[in-house]
Amino acid sequence: MAVHLAAVAALLFYLCAIPVKFALVLRIKGRPGFGAGAAIFEGRFALRRAGKRARGEKKHLPWQKDEKKLVRANALPAALKAGRYLLRKVRLESLCARGRLSAGDAARTALLCGCAQALEGALSPCAPPGAVRLDLQPDFTGAGNDLTLCGMVSLRAGHIILAALIGAWNQCLRRIQHGKASH
Repeated sequence: MAVHLAAVAALLFYLCAIPVKFALVLRIKGRPGFGAGAAIFEGRFALRRAGKRARGEKKHLPWQKDEKKLVRANALPAALKAGRYLLRKVRLESLCARGRLSAGDAARTALLCGCAQALEGALSPCAPPGAVRLDLQPDFTGAGNDLTLCGMVSLRAGHIILAALIGAWNQCLRRIQHGKASH
């Protein structure tokens, strides 16, 4: 019996340590596109899925409009506490921007490129060396944008599970405090 418990404990420990990679791709050119992808262990698979969705090669994520509200107003504080915990555990793996940037006016374009460089400087200490790369060419003629933004963050599966437990615990406490435990 003790051997089985030890095996289950070891399995849970390793399952909680699995890295989950989330990638986002935003394309601004002619017809804009957005894609998101997730994968375990390897971030390149998540980035590949997100890129295909942004280019329109792969079916977009099924966002269905449902009459039922998934998150009720009384569950929002519990979800915010879980989200706050989860945000502290997120690691920025990479952020990359490539392309031509134009704001229609030369002065605005210069300010926009300066803000992008400041953002690169602010995010560089939060990421591994070389993870934040901005290759933006200012287009002062105002011909239009041709921009691709790619980003990837990672979490541990255990942090996601713990955030869900924190949210559930806080929701149960709120229901008990407000006398709605029987619902």
